[in-house]
Amino acid sequence: MNRLRLSLVILILAAVAVGALPRVVCLPLNNEGDSLDSWYTLGLSEALAYRLNESRSAVGLGFRSLREALARTSMGRQESYSDDDYRRLLEQLRPDYYLIGSYLIDWPENIEEDPRFEVEVTLFRYPGEEELFSIRFTGIDIFAIEVEIYKEVRLALGVPATELELDLAREVVTYNHNAYRWYCRALGTTNSTTQELAHLDQACELGPDFWVAHRERARAQLDSGYTGQALEDILEVFRRQPDDPWTLLYYAQILDELDDDEKAMTLYRRAALADARYWRIHLELGRHFAEVDFIDFAERSYEKLLSLDDGFYEAWRGLGKIDLSRGDYERALDRLERAAGMAPWDPEFHSLIGQAYVSNGRLDEGIAELTTAVEQDPVNGLYAYQLGYAYYRKGDDVAADEWWRKASLLGYRPGESGPREQGGD
Repeated sequence: MNRLRLSLVILILAAVAVGALPRVVCLPLNNEGDSLDSWYTLGLSEALAYRLNESRSAVGLGFRSLREALARTSMGRQESYSDDDYRRLLEQLRPDYYLIGSYLIDWPENIEEDPRFEVEVTLFRYPGEEELFSIRFTGIDIFAIEVEIYKEVRLALGVPATELELDLAREVVTYNHNAYRWYCRALGTTNSTTQELAHLDQACELGPDFWVAHRERARAQLDSGYTGQALEDILEVFRRQPDDPWTLLYYAQILDELDDDEKAMTLYRRAALADARYWRIHLELGRHFAEVDFIDFAERSYEKLLSLDDGFYEAWRGLGKIDLSRGDYERALDRLERAAGMAPWDPEFHSLIGQAYVSNGRLDEGIAELTTAVEQDPVNGLYAYQLGYAYYRKGDDVAADEWWRKASLLGYRPGESGPREQGGD
């Protein structure tokens, strides 16, 4: 992979209208140009994920997954990635295929002119290193390059994209390079909402009809506490894209903040009608509906995720958590065991499956899982309390008292986080 690399990308495909596609993740590609161009990689990753995941051409497990995988492996924005970095990311993401590659941006002396892009990608089967294709693209139109990458992936998977699918993929983001550049910078800003918002302001000013940028600015404004401005922006987008699931979701979240619960719930329900390819929306909705005790709606959202991918960790965990809250411990254990091994780094999962084991009388397994939860999050008083209860159920009062005392020292009191977390009988 000589020049051209692309540094921090994720796109995952999984289903098309005609049937299921394997999952394809685009790993962090390496920037081979000026180090200042590293800001572009997250933005290009997100744009490619939009094309592949949110056009009607495919369904994916998208950008958020890469950020989470980077966090879990203690990686982040960096100028290059080693083979070991890629191996660890693949172990987290577990795709069927993966893209790896590079990019170079050649900026003209005249800033009014378009930059020239060189992008190279190779598609491999996972696990293993069977190569399906390796291809290089050059040109001034990064949007066309993104679509060409998409076409090549679809061809390699044996499901060529139709002209309609390609048209829809092309429509996802703006054709204004300068607006797109600022949008990419915003998406690459992970630590400062203020800076992210400033970049989105630039993108919206340069691209007044760049509705994806306006929509994301509304979300950033909400995150920054500028609820009134967020409402103005999302209403402008809503008037033009009243059926866009992301617009409906952000509009509902803004109305939630304004305590307009009834209208917000109407919009949440409309967003929930989105098909499974909008996996991130259904994940957000599953969590939200569970928090506000709309359990039936939460279940539907999680089940949509499973219709997309029956190995969707967050869905099995969410359903298992719902079953625990209902007292259906046998079903909870069945669902949580389907997610076992998918997220060994997640202390909440070890807590949930530990509770399920204890409630089904499998005390040693429950104690083992809860011990792992405590080891991974030693300052969480709830986990310490649950471990004490597991020992109490086993008849070890000394260990139970020791863990309950530790939970108390950590500030946990039974009933703080809902029911007594299995400590009530």
